[in-house]
Amino acid sequence: MPVAPEHTVGELTEPQRNRHTIITFTGSFHGRTLAGISATGQDKVKKGFEPMVEGFKHVPFNDAPALLAAMNGDVAAVLVEPIQGESGVHCARANFLGILRDICDDYGALLMFDEVQCGLGRTGDWCGWRSIAPDVTPDAVSWAKGIAGGFPLGAIWVRDRPLTLNSGGTVSLADLFGPGTHGTTFGGTPLVCSGAIEVLRVIEEEGLLENARTLGAYAKEAINGLSSSLIAEVRGVGLMLGIQLVADFAARANTGSRPPSLWLVDRLHEAGMLTIPAGTHAIRWLPPLNVTREEVAQAVDILAAVLKKAV
Repeated sequence: MPVAPEHTVGELTEPQRNRHTIITFTGSFHGRTLAGISATGQDKVKKGFEPMVEGFKHVPFNDAPALLAAMNGDVAAVLVEPIQGESGVHCARANFLGILRDICDDYGALLMFDEVQCGLGRTGDWCGWRSIAPDVTPDAVSWAKGIAGGFPLGAIWVRDRPLTLNSGGTVSLADLFGPGTHGTTFGGTPLVCSGAIEVLRVIEEEGLLENARTLGAYAKEAINGLSSSLIAEVRGVGLMLGIQLVADFAARANTGSRPPSLWLVDRLHEAGMLTIPAGTHAIRWLPPLNVTREEVAQAVDILAAVLKKAV
């Protein structure tokens, strides 16, 4: 791989501050702010919000050659979800994340992980990427949602990595955000932060990481064990599962004008189980981290009954 001439692997240099492109991936979802919509690699999210914020380039997910072809001296960072949730729970391959790290190092770009959906215990690890590629270290990670158990809180972790200045000396990457450069009106509120500390304590003390690993594997095995002709694939890690429906689901289940995922979600709601769609042909299972084996078994039974009735 070519190496950017001003870059020494493992270090960052000040010229990289003048770069303006961030690469993200097709199928990604990065939020509902205008920049988050622009970063998202799904056209349906962008409709009605044009023009987009400039500077984002989308390449195919899990496609290292496509990323390498898109890299140049203007790329400041690569932003990726280790597990894409909104588009159907698609996991990054371990070697793909490792190659991302190598490419970013070669070009002097930052590697940033969006773990808003897959972080904070959802996969059975505090960091979702560690359930896939534990030896890969990103330069920044974003967290939200599960970090405060429903209270509005987001957080960012930035790596303590040296940045070499043109004027001489170094500064930590983690110190580039000075006071006032990144904040919100309600950021750091004591009430919400207190709630988040309690959430993290409960996850740790009640063994919910192990629960997510164990029951996620059990749920995946149980759904596959249904051998339903309407299920094409079960994907995911821990308690972040995607159930892919077969391509001809609409015709076989007579869903009418409703997309198969929405039609099935409606039927599951009627049967007493909450779940959400992901695209037209997948549903997401995101049970609470303290879900029990009996509750997972009950959910599988409900799914089986609904699918049986569908045909």
